[in-house]
Amino acid sequence: MSVFYDRMFWSAVRVESSSVADVISLRKSEWNAVDNAGNCAGVTDERRQRRRRRGARARPARRVLLRHVRFMSNPIYLKQTRSALLTLKQKHPEVFRSACVYSDVCAQLARDTYLLVARRFLHELFLDADFSAFMAEPIALLARRVAHTQ
Repeated sequence: MSVFYDRMFWSAVRVESSSVADVISLRKSEWNAVDNAGNCAGVTDERRQRRRRRGARARPARRVLLRHVRFMSNPIYLKQTRSALLTLKQKHPEVFRSACVYSDVCAQLARDTYLLVARRFLHELFLDADFSAFMAEPIALLARRVAHTQ
């Protein structure tokens, strides 16, 4: 008995024969298995409909932004991700004005290792963000503390 590793499925296949051709034909027969109705075996109509619905939905810009920020930690994807983020900023400028999204990006920057160039670029994208919401709470706390001490 031999064990072959199938690159497409990353799984080990045990076969009686030692030829690679037998393993490939075995996998092809599993992959191309068709039932009587003409559907692929193992894929139901309900699963197909779910896939179609998921594909029709557009991803939120915030989610796409965070995915590209994650890719910026890899220096190989830096140039590609940079241009993708600039296009995203042109299409959805409101996402880059949100202080909540900026705090999510900062949390990701703190968690992973980024080049200095990438960090600067990401901070420059959020220069238009309004941080007045963050200043209102400390001012209110200081006002309460001053009122409490008097």
